[in-house]
Amino acid sequence: MKTIGGDFGPNVFEPLYEHLCKARLCTELITECVDALMSRDRARMEELAQRISEAELQADHIKLAIRHGLTKSIFAAVRRTDVLQIVRYQDRIADRAEDIAKLLALRDTRVPPAAHESLRSLMHSVLQTVTTLCVAVQRFVSSDERPSSAAARADAMPDVLEHIHQLENQSDHCIEQFLRTLFQHESSSDPISVMLLFQTARLMGQMADAAENAAEFYAAVSTE
Repeated sequence: MKTIGGDFGPNVFEPLYEHLCKARLCTELITECVDALMSRDRARMEELAQRISEAELQADHIKLAIRHGLTKSIFAAVRRTDVLQIVRYQDRIADRAEDIAKLLALRDTRVPPAAHESLRSLMHSVLQTVTTLCVAVQRFVSSDERPSSAAARADAMPDVLEHIHQLENQSDHCIEQFLRTLFQHESSSDPISVMLLFQTARLMGQMADAAENAAEFYAAVSTE
């Protein structure tokens, strides 16, 4: 296996981006899963849950390849600990998506009609956070390693990070709005559904948190 991240090794951001793309795929599928949940399409939900598990497993394979391939040289272009932290947070996005899919597929969970829009807003806010990170990381994958290109990426990253901070805050606001509506209309559902939806919202928030944390490490390595 080629060593990743040394002075002459492959660009460490390539496998990181590949790993993040799997996390984004899981996020996109969860968005579809939420739509299936609100339309009470259990067959579709089970199909999506299986696809999410497959994508999460693929992410795990990439994660292991990154860990095994990382150089331990003190002259590495990116510190090993930083890469491992990025992988850990990106992996959390895929893990939480799988947790949500399994949770929602357990039973016929009923979302109060009044809470449909706020749940969609929450999920799309999380998806936007992860997608924004993915687009930013794509810039790191460029084969052009000229100092001017690296400097341009470093200059752009603070703005990207600020945007992701704003999106994560928006996700927190969406969680609050969804839970408030859920509890106001809980009589339109059942206690177990309310409990599962509460946990689902918390897991969605953790997906946005993980994207934000990963972005902070990317911002740090972009200035090294």
